[in-house]
Parts: sequence; structure tokens; C-alpha cells
Amino acid sequence: MNALFGSIPPQISYLSELEYLDLSLNKFSSKIPPEIGRLTNLKVLHLRQNNLNGSIPEEIGRLNILTEFVLQNNQIDGFIPSSLGNMSNLVILFLYGNELSGFVPPEMGNLSNLDQLDISHNLLTDPIPPTFGNLKKLTILHMFDNSLTGPIPSELGNLKSLKSVSLQHNNLLGSIPASLGDLGSIPDSNAFLNASIGALQGNKGLCGNVTGLEPCNASMIYKHSSKRGHKVVFLLVCPLLGAVTVLLSIFGFVLFMQRRNTDLESKQSKTEDQVLSLSIVHINGRTLYDKIIKVTNGFDALYYIGKGGHGTIYKVGLTSGDILAVKKFNRPLHDAGENRFQKEFLNEIRALIDIRH
Repeated sequence: MNALFGSIPPQISYLSELEYLDLSLNKFSSKIPPEIGRLTNLKVLHLRQNNLNGSIPEEIGRLNILTEFVLQNNQIDGFIPSSLGNMSNLVILFLYGNELSGFVPPEMGNLSNLDQLDISHNLLTDPIPPTFGNLKKLTILHMFDNSLTGPIPSELGNLKSLKSVSLQHNNLLGSIPASLGDLGSIPDSNAFLNASIGALQGNKGLCGNVTGLEPCNASMIYKHSSKRGHKVVFLLVCPLLGAVTVLLSIFGFVLFMQRRNTDLESKQSKTEDQVLSLSIVHINGRTLYDKIIKVTNGFDALYYIGKGGHGTIYKVGLTSGDILAVKKFNRPLHDAGENRFQKEFLNEIRALIDIRH
């Protein structure tokens, strides 16, 4: 790290044979001189972590053999120039941590050799260009912390090489495109399989059958297995339940006895299918918790049943043959009033009791 400051001199363009230029980790505070576009032999241009301001000059697009353009963590504003689409040999493009605004130019879809693209932490708006589907070699796509709008384009399903994708904290809406995988709205490409829900969160209009997102179909119902004789246990996954748990446990036991009596009567008359029994369990043991995490692969969306007022419900099948309905709370219970919580939670219990094989 040096401490160079001031402006980048336009005379740098006189170095016509220059192939590698790295001025990173300094204190330059000027605009990027447009004359830099004359360095047509330049292959690597690193200007990260300075105090550079102003816009990216259109002349940058003349550097058509450039493979790396690294400009993150400056104070660059204005639009991303469409001329960047002329840099067909570009492999790495890092523009994150600036103040870039406006739309993402569709011409960036011409960067056929691009491997890593990060334009996060800017002020970008408008939809993600469908032309991004042409970036077949892309392995990293980070666009989080902007104000991007519209749906995720289905053309992103063409990006078979993606390993990391981050779109969180934008204004995206709609469902996750089915083109991203074969599981309906749940994508199964490498990037989405390996991504945490954090990669999509913060988009109020985005939905999908992915843990942490609102389901696209609010009436989605999980149909239980038709196997008879299994017991459904409703588990509360939270550190402390206090007196609320005691009250709910008593209530659950009463309901269990009532349902068991109903079940016996229905068996005698042979007019109804066996009714599911239900009990409430307070998790005190780490062993059972670890089993649940293992069976659900860390609460994978594959085991999603539905969403209640305070958390998300998952189906868990243990090796013992028991089927558990596990509720993972979104937040500590003390954030909500006890009376309100009890009322809402007991309504969810009643709904679970009404489920039939």
C-alpha cells in the first residue's frame, strides 16, 4: 500500500506499450482521465480503493484486449457506459462499492468471456438485462444492495457455469424463474443450490418455495403421506419458551386426548380414516435438534410445509418412523405479546390437527 494522492495524470496515456497498470490502495481523488482509453495494449487495469470520483469515461470501451477492470471501493458516480460492452476479452469486472446509478446497460451481455461480475453496493435501478443470459462463462454474479427492479429474467437459466449469485437487497419481484431449474420455482443450478437465502433476501416482491421467501402460492398445502399409524409431533425450535410452553403443552395434551378418543370412535364405526394424533414437545436435548438439522439438511426448502404467524413449518421424518411437523421461529418469542402469540399459535395447532392422511 502506498500513499499516492492527487490526480491520475492524463499523460499516462503516453505509455502506449503498457500492459499492466495497478494504482490500487492509494489516495487518488480525481476523475479517471479519458486519455486512459488510448492504452490499447492494456490487459489489466486495477484502480480499487482510492477516492476516485466522477463517471467512468466512455473511452474505457476502447481497451478491447483488457481482461481485468477492477474499480471497486471508490466514489465513482454516473452511469455504467454502454461502451463496456466492446471489451470482449474482459474476464473480471468489479465495480462494486461506488455510487453508480441508472440502468445496467444491455450491451454488457456482449462480454462473452466474462467470468466474474460484481456491481454490488451501488445505486443501480431498472431490471436486470435479459442479455445477461449470454454470459455463458460467468461463474460469479453479484448485484446485491442496489435498487434493481422487475423480475429475475428467465434468461439467467442459461448460465450453467454460475457458482455464486447474490441478488439480495434490491426491489426485485415475481417468482424465481422455472428456467433456473427443474423443480418448479426452485432452481437447481449450482449457484442456487449452494446459495443461502441471504442471496435473495431483501426483495419484498420476490417469492418462491425457498426457505426465507414468501411462497408464490399462498394456498400451498402439504399433503401428508398416506401411510397409516404415524404420529405427527409439533416441535418448537427456539431456545426458550418459558411459561408459554407449559400452557401450550397442557393444551396440546388435552387436544391429543380428545383426538385419540375421536380416533377410537372412528375405528369402531369404521366410517373414518385414522385421525392424526398430535403432541407438543419442548426441545431440551441437543441430540434431537441435531437429528432434525441433519434430516432436513439445515431446514432445506424441500421439507417446507407452510408458514405461520411466527415462523416456518417443515416436515421431518425420523428413522423411528415418526413424522414431525417442526416449526422454526423467525424471532425470539419475547418480541411478541404472550397473549397474541398464544392465540395465533393455538390456531396453528388446530389447523395441524385438522390435517388428514
